[in-house]
Amino acid sequence: MNDGPPSDMEALWVLAQARGRDEDNLPPDAKAARDRGRSLFGEGKWQEAAEAFSEAINAAPSAHLLLTNRALCNQKLERYQNPHP
Repeated sequence: MNDGPPSDMEALWVLAQARGRDEDNLPPDAKAARDRGRSLFGEGKWQEAAEAFSEAINAAPSAHLLLTNRALCNQKLERYQNPHP
């Protein structure tokens, strides 16, 4: 992330990861895409991570924490209009 205090979106990311335990009930394809997105995010590959989270959202549209993860990717990309990959 960065050396300063966390942004609001970064704080949401941490919260989403902490609360992600309720995502344990995701379908296998959504879990795989989510895990791929988390890994890509950790590598700083924001675009690829956003695409992986979009794939996970398509597989599990009611998993709201995936939206938070994708939103942070879009913030990192400074993509505020038409943000969905």
